Amino acid sequence: MLRAYDARGRIHDATTVHDGTDPEAVIAAQFAHREVVQIHSRNIAWGCFMFRVTRD
Repeated sequence: MLRAYDARGRIHDATTVHDGTDPEAVIAAQFAHREVVQIHSRNIAWGCFMFRVTRD
């Protein structure tokens, strides 16, 4: 799961579950929403945080 967050730390609607193919395209689509400032990769089964991607 790639969970998108805005600058206030709130979950953004751009959050998505994907099949793992082409994660770069999913991340780019989430960052196309100007409000999204960071994206957390989370384990789909347990919800555990794995890593964060931030906007430049």
